[in-house]
This record gives sequence, C-alpha cells and structure tokens, in this order.
Amino acid sequence: MPKLKHLEFKFYAGLAFDEPMGITHCSLQKVVFRSSRWYKSDVPGINTTIAVVRKEAEEHCNMITLCINGNEE
Repeated sequence: MPKLKHLEFKFYAGLAFDEPMGITHCSLQKVVFRSSRWYKSDVPGINTTIAVVRKEAEEHCNMITLCINGNEE
C-alpha cells in the first residue's frame, strides 16, 4: 500500500493498546476513527489507541488530519 492516503478505524470496544500503530506511509494524509454510537471514544482502550496514533501523526513526514467521530483535528 505505498500510495495509501486515507486510513479508517471502526471501534466497538477494546483493551488499551499502546504499541506503535506504524502509520509510516509518506503518502498518508488522513486517519479516521469511528466508534459505535453505543461506545464513546473516551473508553480507555479506544482513547489509548487514539493517543498512540496522535503521537505518530505529530512525528509523520506529512501533516496528517485526524478525524475522531466526525471531529477533525
């Protein structure tokens, strides 16, 4: 996937995952997180995963747009 520009995750629930997600594709421009309407993005597992990707996005060679349940950062 060398030309990957858009990556989307759909969460229902999950354990905290604080390992690197590996968003290293230089063509990546946008990462989208969506959670089921029955789960909020502040659930510990989801929140931890988003924090890891947020940190990787800050260090990425492109300016990556994060979109969390419709709210762009």
